[in-house]
Amino acid sequence: MEFPGGGTSINLTNVYENMQPGTMKLYLSTPDIEAAYKELKSKGVKPTHEITRAGWGTSFDFRDPDGNQWLVVQAK
Repeated sequence: MEFPGGGTSINLTNVYENMQPGTMKLYLSTPDIEAAYKELKSKGVKPTHEITRAGWGTSFDFRDPDGNQWLVVQAK
């Protein structure tokens, strides 16, 4: 699913069978990692890790109230 205006997209993949709440690893893609980071922090989301830069792009992650891990990425 991609949000209007070419912004963040959500990709849901069921790779493993019998996954329970708190075990999902979910990814959000954004064209502006810095803006996404600031927006989530301003809404009270506490990142598990700060923005990390790698050869493929940048990312940070956080956990939702069920314990699921969300990774926010900006690919190069």
